[in-house]
Order: sequence, then C-alpha cells, then structure tokens
Amino acid sequence: MMRSGLIIVSACVALVFGVVGCNSSGRQASKRELAYRLVQEANAALEKHQYQEARAKFSQAIDTGGLNVDIYINATIQRAICAATLGDFEAAYADLDRMEQGAPNLDVVYAARSFVLAKQGKKKEAKAVWAKARRFNRKVKPFGD
Repeated sequence: MMRSGLIIVSACVALVFGVVGCNSSGRQASKRELAYRLVQEANAALEKHQYQEARAKFSQAIDTGGLNVDIYINATIQRAICAATLGDFEAAYADLDRMEQGAPNLDVVYAARSFVLAKQGKKKEAKAVWAKARRFNRKVKPFGD
C-alpha cells in the first residue's frame, strides 16, 4: 500500500512539473516568436521609410525579450537609426552607447554613430567616426535614409 501511494505521488509530481515546464517553455517560445515577428515587421517598415512605426516595433521586440544576441544588437542599432532620423538624438546615442560597451560588431556601431552625427550636421565628427568604423572593417556599409 505504501509503495503504490509513493508511485501515485511521484506520478502526480512528475505530471505537475511536466505541465509547468511545458507551459513556461511554451511561453518562452511564444515570446521569442513574437519578438522575431516584431523585428521582421520593423525591418519591413524601415524599408518603407516608416521610421516611427519601425522604431516602435524594434522597441517592442527588444522589450519582449528572447532575441539572440546578434538580432538584439541589430534591432537596437536600427532603433538608434530610426531615432536619429526622427530627430531624437539623445535616444539614438543612448542605444549606441550601450551597444558600444560590448557589441562584437563595433564597425556597425561606429557606422551608425557616424550616421547620427551626420544627421546632426556634425560632418567632421561623422567623418572621423566613419574612419574608425572602416578601421574595424573595410567593408562596413554606411547607413542612409
């Protein structure tokens, strides 16, 4: 009797952990899927020069979480480009400053910073930062409207 009771309790515990585990991983998967969908929508808006919409979608994707590091960095840089295009230079620099602290693709971060500086009319600084980006990667592409 004691053994069958232990088996029943063990089965119930396994069932509870199985359900909880499935639900939490299901939630993580759906968050991840949502974040990736938002990045795709943001990129589509960016291609249409809909910077406000793209910025909002990139922000939602970043806030949702679940993006791999490369996509997260790219989304943050693209959000900075949108912010600069919309004239919100403070937000653009905040994103780029954060990415400069640890992004593996500093060439792209510096290319984006060069774009932001150029948007502000700081051509000399933009040119210097662009040169810095090119020192990291001669094939880095400039950002444009």
